[in-house]
Amino acid sequence: SLLGSILGPQESYLLVMGLRTLPVRMQKHQENGRIIAAYLEQHPSVAGVLHPGSRTYPQQALFQKYMSGSTSLMSFIYDGTPQEAMRFIKALTCFHEGVSWGGFESLVSGKSIGMTPEQCRVEDVPANAIRLYIGLEDPQTLLDDLAQAFDKSKAQG
Repeated sequence: SLLGSILGPQESYLLVMGLRTLPVRMQKHQENGRIIAAYLEQHPSVAGVLHPGSRTYPQQALFQKYMSGSTSLMSFIYDGTPQEAMRFIKALTCFHEGVSWGGFESLVSGKSIGMTPEQCRVEDVPANAIRLYIGLEDPQTLLDDLAQAFDKSKAQG
């Protein structure tokens, strides 16, 4: 077709069903994201949190002026060795490794872990940056998972 693809009936139905709950889901993502960002901001193994909804976001005035809310996608800088950062990711049990942001489950990605300083400059990503997408799970469950992963990441082996 010259005008592009046509959405099938099943896909159309699923789209409409998802749109009905979108505002409620986005509010929950935002709430969960702020809870997790606040936890990360105070954790000794975190050198910085990159999330517009966090209180330490460097452009907080711009965020408040132009945005009505935030999502739950964020990054933080793991303060430790690349090996410890990778142990942290592997120790998570509620977060799955992946980059398909927007679903209901929490995800983690550690693209810059182990990159050379030159690679980080080229990719414009901080070393030891860990990307989190906070899903719709109970925030306390996610906080407990993060805490145990930080503990395991600093353990030898």
